[in-house]
Amino acid sequence: MGDAVAQVIPLGIAVAFSPLPIIAVVLILATPAGRVNALAFAAGGLAAVTVVTAVAAGGLGAAGADEGSGDDPGSWVSIGRIVLGAVLLRFAAGKWRARPRAGDPAPDLPAWMRTVEALTPVRAAGMGVLLCGVNPKNLILIVAAAAAIAAGGGSTADQAAALAVFTGLAMLGVLLPIAASVLLGERADGALDGLRGWMVRQSATIVAVIAALIALKLILDGVSGLS
Repeated sequence: MGDAVAQVIPLGIAVAFSPLPIIAVVLILATPAGRVNALAFAAGGLAAVTVVTAVAAGGLGAAGADEGSGDDPGSWVSIGRIVLGAVLLRFAAGKWRARPRAGDPAPDLPAWMRTVEALTPVRAAGMGVLLCGVNPKNLILIVAAAAAIAAGGGSTADQAAALAVFTGLAMLGVLLPIAASVLLGERADGALDGLRGWMVRQSATIVAVIAALIALKLILDGVSGLS
């Protein structure tokens, strides 16, 4: 279990820093039904991350991702990590080129983010599913975490523990603004609005840096597994 947990920790942190879910939940918190809808958003996101990771880990395990001995899973898992890393590195390069330069106006919010005041809890939960569980960058990281859990082998309890660590870390970026709003009330509004503004402007840079770091980790892990 220890190796799987160590592998998923940086991946969970990378998901937690995904800007779009954080921006969305801060915008939702500023609406009249903000806390209810934000909790629904978090529930949808948590369910999506948990289910997608568990299904992917189960599928990879059934396909023999834990073949081999000790820390030496089947070579195709290492190849898969290299491929995922290469895809993520290409994604990071695109985001880096698209980042705003000094003097550029702040990027506009996507049109769907400007409709958060009309959200119901069900729609908020659906938005959480889309932004946390199936947006492309997160999906790559989730598959990478599933591969680490499957390759680690271990008992069902060990894999469940690694899954819990990953999902718990992955949702921190959404849960912390909600906790701040609940605990601090209006005192948190200024800080959350500042966070939203900063993340809107720097989202491409944040995603590029995090994606590049995780891509390099995946590629190095894959090369190490093949050598």
